[in-house]
Amino acid sequence: MKPKTVFKKTAYVSASVLFALCELSTVTWGNTIIPTTANYVLNPLVDTVYTVNTGTTVSGVGASGILGDNSSNWNLTIQSGAFVNGANGFAAIKLGSFLPGGSVIFNQGTVTGGF
Repeated sequence: MKPKTVFKKTAYVSASVLFALCELSTVTWGNTIIPTTANYVLNPLVDTVYTVNTGTTVSGVGASGILGDNSSNWNLTIQSGAFVNGANGFAAIKLGSFLPGGSVIFNQGTVTGGF
């Protein structure tokens, strides 16, 4: 009796196809911040990496729009076309940090405060 030859089917995706797929969608890192007219408080139990996507508006009411305490080092990305606002004289974003090196904000959107 001859041993049976088994062929495994393997699918390969070319780098150009993978790149094209990435270009068609918005790349989001970490937790996505949803549109809100309330203060968005970052939660280290959920994630320390957050993204405000294109077309999203975050407007704080009586405080900063996005708040992060000093329990973590935060990584916040604001994509082009996103808007973050603080109200009544508050900064739009207030992030603490846990260790030296601190929190990081990558801003391609609009960040305003105080009105």
